[in-house]
Amino acid sequence: MARAIIRFSIDGETTNVTGNQIRTLLQDNGFDKIGTASYDADGMAAVQIVAVLRELLPILEAPPGGGQLDHLWIYLDQPEPN
Repeated sequence: MARAIIRFSIDGETTNVTGNQIRTLLQDNGFDKIGTASYDADGMAAVQIVAVLRELLPILEAPPGGGQLDHLWIYLDQPEPN
């Protein structure tokens, strides 16, 4: 199983349309909100996390609420069992 943390920032968006769309996408796919524009998932299959990233990247490429991507931080690993 894998774990992931995703954090992003959109500059110039005033409506939060993009943030809301991303929140819905991530939470509907098993991620938990852990802070401002920060989400984590633990115990998911790596292929499932990558599938979510494939849906996320086009949203960040052209944010529906305007503005532009400031940063995207992704941490993904598959820890060894204890």
